[in-house]
Amino acid sequence: VGSSKHRGGDAAILLSPSFMGEEQAALDSPTRFFLAYGAQDRTIPMPDQQTAHQVLERAGHLTYREYSGMAHAICDEEIADIRDFLRAI
Repeated sequence: VGSSKHRGGDAAILLSPSFMGEEQAALDSPTRFFLAYGAQDRTIPMPDQQTAHQVLERAGHLTYREYSGMAHAICDEEIADIRDFLRAI
């Protein structure tokens, strides 16, 4: 997890986070979120992944990526997407 303040405001990069127990969480924040998982990630249970996606999507300002064939790891495509996300803010 990382965060940054750029000229365009706050941003947070979340790579395979668990939002276990946060189903009812509500964020009131202008922060822009980049959320990414590997499609084959079994380290973070699927319900926790879905909760993270739903909570951040409700907050708005979400960029979501899922990488086919990737488990609980980082890939070159993900790094390129993060770079693009940061350049856009």
